[in-house]
Amino acid sequence: MGDPAYRTAMKKKTTAKLEEAWPAAATSIGARVRAFRRERKFSVAELALRAGVSTGIVSQIERDIANPSVRMVLLNNCSPPGRPVMSCSS
Repeated sequence: MGDPAYRTAMKKKTTAKLEEAWPAAATSIGARVRAFRRERKFSVAELALRAGVSTGIVSQIERDIANPSVRMVLLNNCSPPGRPVMSCSS
């Protein structure tokens, strides 16, 4: 479906425009999750446990192979109850 070279060129062009308009978009979700985990000195297993997902999913998200679901990002809690995963502290 379509020319791969054209799709690659369009992706680069779109990414460049997005990065110019919103510099924070240049960082992938996986890189953000990894930075979050390392900053708090969580292991992959600990973050997975706190997020209520498998270690494999955390690993895949960090490598940008999988994307976290909206539910995982916004609704999963660590402790205390009611705090989103990305607001958890060590």
